[in-house]
Amino acid sequence: MNETFRGRPTSSQNVRVQLDEDEDVELLYHVREWLSRVDKILEGCELFWTSLGFVGVATEKVQAEDIVVVPFGASVPFILRKTQIRHKGEKTYTLVDGCIVNGIMRGELMEAYDAGKISSETFTIL
Repeated sequence: MNETFRGRPTSSQNVRVQLDEDEDVELLYHVREWLSRVDKILEGCELFWTSLGFVGVATEKVQAEDIVVVPFGASVPFILRKTQIRHKGEKTYTLVDGCIVNGIMRGELMEAYDAGKISSETFTIL
């Protein structure tokens, strides 16, 4: 699946939380604290959306032409980048990094594969 990368997550200071007047101000404090922690965790990372609409988080090394794959037996998806080198006439790829993608990390792709909704593909990684 081809990926479209969109950029860094919004900083916690740019997030607006609107509360009704009767809501507890303490909630606002906790939301801002949580967003601040998330911002620190995601430092050096970017959000991306796949061509199929999945949302993920990866390092800043990713590029728009990269692809997300989940190898059989892997617990996380990986990002691959196509190279100009051909091996036995086939396209080759380099491993860019691991990533987190909501909606494909808990066996959803294996269920779709078992049901015949998606197929597997072989990649040559240099």
